[in-house]
Amino acid sequence: YKFFDSLAMEANGNICVATIGECGISVISPEGELVEFVATPDIFTTNICFGGPDMRTAYITLSNTGKLVAMQWDEPGLRLPHN
Repeated sequence: YKFFDSLAMEANGNICVATIGECGISVISPEGELVEFVATPDIFTTNICFGGPDMRTAYITLSNTGKLVAMQWDEPGLRLPHN
């Protein structure tokens, strides 16, 4: 089983979804196709967002171990909308 949690978008339109049960981030095209799967070391990968000067740093929540990790991402992501 796979369960999907939080998501973020890449600038190219792909959706990056935290995937519980398969341990990682599923990257899905606007057409609904799985483009890539980025594995993480935690069964409860629950959140992702992008930051950094070039928006190529993915911040990922590993909820089972209580960690927030940062990793370089191939594509730039979109900023979170906030005030």
